[in-house]
Amino acid sequence: CLRKYLRLEFDTLPKRLVEAEKADNAQFIFAAFPHGTSSDFRILMDGILHTALPNIADKVRVLAASILFRIPVVREFCLWTKCCDASRSVAEGLLDEKFSILVLPGGMDEQIRTECGKETIYLSKRKGFIKLAIRKGIPVVPVYVFGTSDHYLTSNVLFGLRYWIMRNLKMCIPLASGLAGS
Repeated sequence: CLRKYLRLEFDTLPKRLVEAEKADNAQFIFAAFPHGTSSDFRILMDGILHTALPNIADKVRVLAASILFRIPVVREFCLWTKCCDASRSVAEGLLDEKFSILVLPGGMDEQIRTECGKETIYLSKRKGFIKLAIRKGIPVVPVYVFGTSDHYLTSNVLFGLRYWIMRNLKMCIPLASGLAGS
């Protein structure tokens, strides 16, 4: 009931994907766009995967920014929700262990540029996941999450400083507020 209310459903999946998912050794790189101010949608998506792609749902891991694993409580939440460090070596290791991965290629660059009411992806310099897919022979499944940019009101206050922090300290500080200023 709640899923219907929130419209948490995949559109009709391509037959080729459904058939490929049934194979015993099925593996995919899911590339989700856009990142949004937070990627909280991916937690909801995890539940939907069990309905849409039941054969691989338990073997999907989400790549998350390295900084998240250095912050107590955030680290535990990431691990609890099947996140792994987004470094190349970890991604390759997961694929070698026959896991599928979900990556948000836009990363912090896309996250800090999120604007409410504007659907934008940052992809021009993001080719690592494609190179990895080619090297490992694993198909890439593009996933577009409509409305991610509309979850929160965003602000460009101190954008220059926040961008500098992102570039130099590898920490993204999106300024956003939700319902009733939360």
